[in-house]
Amino acid sequence: DVIQQYRGATRHSVSKLQPHVYQVSEAAFHGLMYSGQNQSMIVCGESGSGKTESAKLLMRHLAFTTQDEMTKQSILEDESKNTLVIEQQVLAANPILESFGNAKTNMNNNSSRYGKFTKLLLSRMVDGKDMSPSDQIASISADSARIVGAFIETYLLEKSRVVRQIKSERNFHIFYQMCAGLPSEKLAGYKISAAAEFRY
Repeated sequence: DVIQQYRGATRHSVSKLQPHVYQVSEAAFHGLMYSGQNQSMIVCGESGSGKTESAKLLMRHLAFTTQDEMTKQSILEDESKNTLVIEQQVLAANPILESFGNAKTNMNNNSSRYGKFTKLLLSRMVDGKDMSPSDQIASISADSARIVGAFIETYLLEKSRVVRQIKSERNFHIFYQMCAGLPSEKLAGYKISAAAEFRY
């Protein structure tokens, strides 16, 4: 229902709604559809401020906006359904990225120690066929827009955390996951014992 409130809202009408991350996503989508130019949304803030969750909401709004009416209704009726394929694929990569790039800090138990750039690729289709760039700009109806792909790029990983952390902070999650989940023979091969026996 919240997504529907911001769907197709104009600059004037959206001013009457409560501030929401969907407002940003809707503005970027309109900019893409009307101008045909690439759009960027920057999610920033302090540790624990909700950057990861905000990025998920942005992707969810875009995925919803580019679905057909039957799929939209299915999403509204049951938000747990795995109907947003591309979005789900992008979000499914998060646990792996977090294992190798997130750690407990004094501010956040699951703090990202790297930057992440997520790119969503959209195409407008008519009768199942791709439209030319000029036709895409001319046709401002979003009904035929579809997310056709995505990729994630990571950068600025805090590598120093592998060997040193400040007091009360921890190494990347993957170290503790290895200690807890690897079979004993593999742990012995890596010279790893219980996590408590390591300074980090």
